[in-house]
Amino acid sequence: MRIRFTVITRRRTAATVLCALLVALLALTACSTVTTGDESTGTPVGQIVPSRLAIIHTGSLKGSFAPDGEHLGLASVVGRAHQLERDGYDVLLLDSGDTLIGASDLTDGEDAVGLLNAAGYDALTLGPSELALGARTFATRSSQSDFALLSANATSSGDDLVTAAHTTVTLSDGRLVGIFGLTAPTPAATRNLPYAGSVAQGDDALFACAQDQVAALRQEGCRLVICLTNLGTSDLAPTADQLANSVSGIDVVLDISGLSAGRVAQTDASGEQVFVVTTPTDLRGASIVYWEQGTLSAETLDGTQATASDEQIEALLNQTEQEKQSWLDATVATSPAQDSHKAARKRETILGDLVADAALWEGRRAGVRMTPDAAIIEAGSLAAPLPAGELTRADAFAICPHAETHLFALQVGGAHLQEALEDALARGASEEFPQVAGIELTWRKTGGKRKASVEVTSVGGRPFKADERYLVVATAHVAAGEGAYASLAPEEVTDLDASAGKALVDYLVRACHGSIDAPYDASQGRITKQAAKGKTS
Repeated sequence: MRIRFTVITRRRTAATVLCALLVALLALTACSTVTTGDESTGTPVGQIVPSRLAIIHTGSLKGSFAPDGEHLGLASVVGRAHQLERDGYDVLLLDSGDTLIGASDLTDGEDAVGLLNAAGYDALTLGPSELALGARTFATRSSQSDFALLSANATSSGDDLVTAAHTTVTLSDGRLVGIFGLTAPTPAATRNLPYAGSVAQGDDALFACAQDQVAALRQEGCRLVICLTNLGTSDLAPTADQLANSVSGIDVVLDISGLSAGRVAQTDASGEQVFVVTTPTDLRGASIVYWEQGTLSAETLDGTQATASDEQIEALLNQTEQEKQSWLDATVATSPAQDSHKAARKRETILGDLVADAALWEGRRAGVRMTPDAAIIEAGSLAAPLPAGELTRADAFAICPHAETHLFALQVGGAHLQEALEDALARGASEEFPQVAGIELTWRKTGGKRKASVEVTSVGGRPFKADERYLVVATAHVAAGEGAYASLAPEEVTDLDASAGKALVDYLVRACHGSIDAPYDASQGRITKQAAKGKTS
């Protein structure tokens, strides 16, 4: 389903500029320039002084905004923005995406959106971490953001994502700047899952999409057209240089890369010049592009050069970190004994039963169209042991890392479910070993192609039938059909907007009432291994 694209026009007011907490101080290197042509606005000379524009560019922050050695930190970026505003520049702050959530984020981008709002960002292009929010969470973050969320080439196989193809900003002298977003196709972004959406790929399709955006922005009267993208993060995408060469009418391409910053002038499809700027990821640097008297130039800011820092952003970062740590340190349950996560790679375990039960409980309270019958948690999603004694939220999220254990409800056929379980168990001791809830099965190793024979006894408390449809809760790894679970072949996938880590925390508090005891004093015999015909182990 195509995303509903809404053109967003925002005027940069004095109040907005004062709220904008933008980019860090630089001792920067000069670079090549590109002339974009006539700067006149049609206003009589003396009535309006042409504005000077500074565009500050970041990308792939992955929820990490604090300074760390070589990394700038958001407060330094904002400090530099204020300096530029005091020097008489209009300032735009743009980000190339893969920024809203990272491995340590537990708010699904809410803290990141609040920080980018405080910093005064104007636009962000969707990257993998934004798509990973899922349609419903993304819609919430979109409603919370003061900046435009852009992608001209993203589609969704589920609910529509709330985003725009492009946005425009009016400068203080009346000139209009247009910004459109292009999302790079990546393996994560092109999976057939609602949380990842679907990103149009293929060079020709991307180039045609970009050309349409240029035409639309020029028709609106934009004097400067910027492509904000993350092509440099994907091997499936054309390069920023190829984009610049193949599309006519773009003035600036802002891309990101894991390498050092760079900029170059490229000739576009009509023989005009395009200014291509590549910015380092993870706030190891930022780029500042200047547009003055029809000429574009740029300089690079890195962590060793930043000296100005915004106190408001520093205070907000400290407050956010303190609140997060206090929340993580709270005890949610007590456990009578320790249980190994590594043992879950070769047999059913207490920890595996507990996490699978939590995932199934989460699915059943999520209000999906069908009531889930079962849950599968592959052993690789269990990253730490169950400790004895007090169990904090931090312990629970160590067991099931939030960013890596997103949950989905999968509608699957019984035959496919049995085949996937056989494929997973055939691998023996591995991260693919299934920990289950709502499923009872017996398996044994065999020779031949399949290497394992599985007899599923029941699913959802009912006798198993190969021709029946079941709703199974699983992690992204299983839902995407990765590894041993390729044969699962879900007919329908529903994003539960939760992770196994969050499900575990809520299950311990609300269902277990803070105590891990019976029936979790031993594994519950859901998976029985036959050592030989007629014998079990």
